[in-house]
Amino acid sequence: PTFEISFAILIVVNTLVMAAEAQFEGLKTAHKLQYPDQKSGADEIWPGAKTAFSYLEIMFGSLFTVEVFLKVAAMRFDFFKECWNIIDSIIVVLWLVSVSSATQLPVDPLLPRLARVSRLMRLLRLIRTIQLLDSLYLMTTAIRGSVSVLLWSVVLLALVQLVIALILQSLLTGYILDDSKPEEKRREVFMFY
Repeated sequence: PTFEISFAILIVVNTLVMAAEAQFEGLKTAHKLQYPDQKSGADEIWPGAKTAFSYLEIMFGSLFTVEVFLKVAAMRFDFFKECWNIIDSIIVVLWLVSVSSATQLPVDPLLPRLARVSRLMRLLRLIRTIQLLDSLYLMTTAIRGSVSVLLWSVVLLALVQLVIALILQSLLTGYILDDSKPEEKRREVFMFY
């Protein structure tokens, strides 16, 4: 469980970095639209952020790649019997293809990053093992257990909101930056996303 929890924490940190990157992209979009409250460009507000996000992306992608290789080495053919491992492998392959300088993905590069958030669902496997506990154990650990459940509930709900926000950003950026659309409507959409 320590291995899984370590990577679950890494997934949460990666998600927070993705949120910061989405905010950075929003600042760039606001400056390009000449949004009233946005006087400076994103690079002026967060100098060096673009470079930091690039390095962090490589770090997270490398760590997730190492995780998959370690699991394959430890589990061998049993690795491919679990659906989550196949999903993790697909995410890692998409990341490797997206960072390859010779290849361009035909999809928005934000989508493979969003797919990594789905890895948080692996934590649900830990909840299955808790269901086997008897009522005495449940009574004696209810207070302690409720704190961790509350914490993970807040984290999970925040991540769900974050994923929805990232999807909306990905879907609406094209409309907002489209000069053929009415500027008033683009500003209104920007204000609400």
